[in-house]
Amino acid sequence: MSSFTTRYEGIDSDHLAWMLVAIDGRLANRMDEVDYRSYEDYYQRAQLRYSAGFPAFEVLDDLWEAGRCLRFQESLHLTKVPPERFRPRRILPVEVAILGGEDRLMRQVAEGYGIPISPLLADMATPELKTEIRQVTGFFDGQVRDPLDFAGLAALLYSSALAALARDFDDEALLAVRIFRQAQREVHLREPHPVVTRYARLLGMIEAFVKGQDDKLLQGMADAVAEVEPTLRAGMTDEQWVKPPGTPNYLDCSPFCFMALATYRERPLDLAAWPAELATHRELLETLGTPIERSPQEEAAARARVSELLGQTVELQQELMQRHEPDTPEELPEPPTK
Repeated sequence: MSSFTTRYEGIDSDHLAWMLVAIDGRLANRMDEVDYRSYEDYYQRAQLRYSAGFPAFEVLDDLWEAGRCLRFQESLHLTKVPPERFRPRRILPVEVAILGGEDRLMRQVAEGYGIPISPLLADMATPELKTEIRQVTGFFDGQVRDPLDFAGLAALLYSSALAALARDFDDEALLAVRIFRQAQREVHLREPHPVVTRYARLLGMIEAFVKGQDDKLLQGMADAVAEVEPTLRAGMTDEQWVKPPGTPNYLDCSPFCFMALATYRERPLDLAAWPAELATHRELLETLGTPIERSPQEEAAARARVSELLGQTVELQQELMQRHEPDTPEELPEPPTK
């Protein structure tokens, strides 16, 4: 059935093809291409297409569509995804929008889903936001309870810093980095926590990006990309690796965001030192290194949907809450019809 070569060895390409067919079917059954329920389908299709070796621009187009589904849907998304799932709740929306290649979309999503660090430090955050933060970390209440609590702080600070970069608030991003460095000096973990290690690296990459330390940034990106396959394999049986039961994160969006951000700022990174053993990932970097031109028709259609989306959000959120936060996008209520 399939005619593509997978990016990772050993995966059944026919199995990926059938998974892609299922997603295409769900998307085709929805009248609105920016229906919030389509966000996860677009994101999963990007993951599968990346693993299957599809051209990079097709993967990025799916991420752009996913970002469009998230725009102006903060209240619905934050109702559906609980605080303990902080990465899909706050981080992934911003990363997806950054990789989508549309500057306006990136800034709007970063503003809507990012958490500015300054109000937290000044104790000026809203009560709702304070409640959410306390479920992630106790740092801003003057205590870090355990390694998991420190991991929550690291994720929060990366989220804040990345959203700040997307809006050109470099000082705000560096402030988040400094807070993390201070917390590292004050909190001594007996054993390295994998989540802390991950976000420590990403925060170091943010610092390198702002300070123009491209060699350090590229090394961090390469290290993060190289860890994807062994990390996935460690959590799967041999059979699951060949025919995954769900959609693994074949594409770690985080390191690639820096290439996209550099292109937005018209200072693309030089890939001459990119490791040869990671050559299969170079195409995506090179595509991100070229500004993506979205057609006027695409942007006009997106703008035309803004008022309608805003009108639907409240009704959708009310129906969602009545259904007790379903776990899958298919369980979400149908959007209201005119």
